[in-house]
Amino acid sequence: MTGAGGDRTAGAAAGFTLLEMLVVLAILALASVVVIPSVSPSRADLALKASALGLSAQMRSARSAAVDRNVEHAVVVDLKHKLYWVEGSAMARRIAPRLALSADMRPQDVVGPATVRFRFHPDGTSSGGALVLREGSRAARVAIDWRTGAPRIEWSR
Repeated sequence: MTGAGGDRTAGAAAGFTLLEMLVVLAILALASVVVIPSVSPSRADLALKASALGLSAQMRSARSAAVDRNVEHAVVVDLKHKLYWVEGSAMARRIAPRLALSADMRPQDVVGPATVRFRFHPDGTSSGGALVLREGSRAARVAIDWRTGAPRIEWSR
């Protein structure tokens, strides 16, 4: 509080009033409503990322198993039902249903009308190929290098 001359009156406490604090909190709340959604990833982004990372991890695991056990391993992907599994295993994993899925494979690795197989050899090489997961304008391409068998994810918007 200030007097007529602009000086603080005796006994007045320095600080902010409750009304000033409420106005500042309201401004911060409005700013967070605008800023946070534009910064945090959407559910679609998370589904795309989780599916691409899951596929890549399964490919990496199959390659390691082929090298460790000295036996070819394969990951099979059902493009229609959006499932993938290690050949010979009964446990299938799902790709997010909202994602569009396509494959770029050699003809010998297409094992059905909507099924492809990524083969990993004991020497660390693979059959190569790529899967493209798409959600609107966002995409993730999980590519397998045939020389090293290593999966790589290429992100695009």
